[in-house]
Amino acid sequence: MSEACGGSLVAELECRLVRGQPMNRRLLLVPFLAAFAVVAACDGAEEVCEKEFITTHPDLDGDGFGDAGAPEQTCGVTKGRVENSGDCDDTNELSNIDAEEVCDLLDNNCDGQVDEGLPFQVWYTDADQDGFGAGDASIETCLPPEGAVATGDDCNDAAAAINPDAAEICDGQDNDCDELIDDEDDDVDASSMTTYYHDEDADGYGDFLIPIEACALPAAAAENGEDCDDNAIDVNPAALEICNNIDDNCDTLIDEDDPTIDPGLLTAYFEDADGDGWGDLLAPVQACDPGPGIVDNFDDCDDNDFLLGPAGDWFADGDLDGFGFGPAIETNTCVPVDPTLVPDGQGLDCDDSNAAINPLAVEICGDGIDSNCDSHDCDAWIEDFESNAMNPLFTFTGDADWNILATTPWEGVYGGKSGNINDNQTSDMSLTVDITSPGSVSFYHAGDTEQGFDFLRFLVDGNQVASNSGNWGWTLYQTNLSVGQHTLTWRYSKDFSLSFGADTVYVDYIEIIGGQPF
Repeated sequence: MSEACGGSLVAELECRLVRGQPMNRRLLLVPFLAAFAVVAACDGAEEVCEKEFITTHPDLDGDGFGDAGAPEQTCGVTKGRVENSGDCDDTNELSNIDAEEVCDLLDNNCDGQVDEGLPFQVWYTDADQDGFGAGDASIETCLPPEGAVATGDDCNDAAAAINPDAAEICDGQDNDCDELIDDEDDDVDASSMTTYYHDEDADGYGDFLIPIEACALPAAAAENGEDCDDNAIDVNPAALEICNNIDDNCDTLIDEDDPTIDPGLLTAYFEDADGDGWGDLLAPVQACDPGPGIVDNFDDCDDNDFLLGPAGDWFADGDLDGFGFGPAIETNTCVPVDPTLVPDGQGLDCDDSNAAINPLAVEICGDGIDSNCDSHDCDAWIEDFESNAMNPLFTFTGDADWNILATTPWEGVYGGKSGNINDNQTSDMSLTVDITSPGSVSFYHAGDTEQGFDFLRFLVDGNQVASNSGNWGWTLYQTNLSVGQHTLTWRYSKDFSLSFGADTVYVDYIEIIGGQPF
C-alpha cells in the first residue's frame, strides 16, 4: 500500500483507478465530493510527498523558533517555518526559549515572566519633571518607566520649583523639602528676605541701626526704621510734638521749632536782643520755654542798649563811668529828661569821682581800695575741691593728712575729708590768709563720729571757735575775720577709745571774703 496515495485501502484503489487516466475521466471515476482531494494528492504524490507530513510553525522573525499559536501540517520544513514552537513573540528575534532575559520589560526567554532574575529598582513618578519623584507613587522594575526617576523625596510633585535641590525662599512653602518653611530654615535665600528693624519700645517704628533680615515680620520688630528713640514709646513719626525739649515726631525739629506743634502749647515770650533780661514789646515770640535771647517780659525801654532796661530810676554820673551815684534824680521813666543821667541796671557806683571804681571794675587785692564796690578790698576766694586734688596752699599736720571726698559732697563732685586716724590721734588741715578789709570765712561741714567724744574742731589762730560731733549732715558755718593775717585750722580729733560710723568728718566749699590765702 502506498503512503503516497494516502495510506488507506480506499485511497489506494482510488489512486490506482485514476492513475494514468485523462483528467476528464478521473473526474467521472471518483465520487464527486472526494474528487478534488484525491486528485490533488495523487497528482503530486511523487513530487511533494516524498517527505513525511510534519507539524511546522511560522518563524517570522527568523530566530529559529516558531509561533506555537499557528501550527500547520506541511510536507517537511518549508521556507519560513520551523518544527519547534519555542517563540512567544515571533516579531522579535531576541525573544525565544533560548534567549537570555534582559531588562527591557519583555519576556525574552518565553517563560511567562518579564525581566525575572534581574536586579530590580524602585522608581518614582516624576509628574513635574524636576528630577525628583513622589515617594507615594512608586513602581519596582529593572528599567525606569517613562517619566519615572530613582529618587522619591519630592515633597510636591506638582511643582517643578519645589524639590530637595531647590533654594528655600520666602514664599510660605517648603521649597527644599526639609520640612522647614521660610524663617524656620537656616538655608533660606537671603535675597528673598525682607529688611525689618528692631522695635524695642513696640511703638510700630524700628531702629534704623538694628536691621533684621527675615521672611516674615519677627517679634519686637517693625517694617520701618524711622524711630529716632527706640526706647521711648511716645517718640516716633506718628507722635505729636509737645513742649518737652525732645524731638517727639522724629523730624529733627524740637518744640517750637517744629511747625506741626499745637500753638495752644506755646507761651508768649519776647526777644531780649541786648541780653539785659528785659524783653521787647514789639518782638513777641511763641515758645515752649524762655531761653537764650527770650524772656517773659516786655519791659525793656531799648532792647539794643544793655544798660537801658525797663522804666526806672536815673542817677547822676559824675565820673562818666556809666554808673550812677547818690539818690535818683528822675524815677520810673525810660528816657530821662536830663541826658547826662544813667540807669542803675549794673548797680550803683561807690565812688563817683573815680571812673576806675565801679561795679564792673577789676578788684586789686591788697591796695586798700574797694574797686568793684562789693565792700571788700579783695574778691572772694573759694575752694570747692572740684580739681580732685588738695590745694597746695593747705598744710597738713597731725597723724594723717586730709584727702579728697569722692562721694556725697555738699556740691559738685568732690569735697574734703579727714585722714584715717586711731584713738588719741588728730588729722589737721590749715590755711593761712591775709585779710585786707574786714571779711569772713564760711564753709559747709558734715560728720559721722562717736557722739560727744570724737570732734570736728575749727580753730582761728589756734583758738577753737566751733566744734561738732556725732552724725550730722551738711551744715553751713560762717565767722568774721578782722584785717590781718590768720591761720584757719580744721581738725578731727579722737578720744582714747572706741569708734562710731564712718569715723570721719567732711568739709566743702570754703569761702574767704576780704582777703586771700598765701
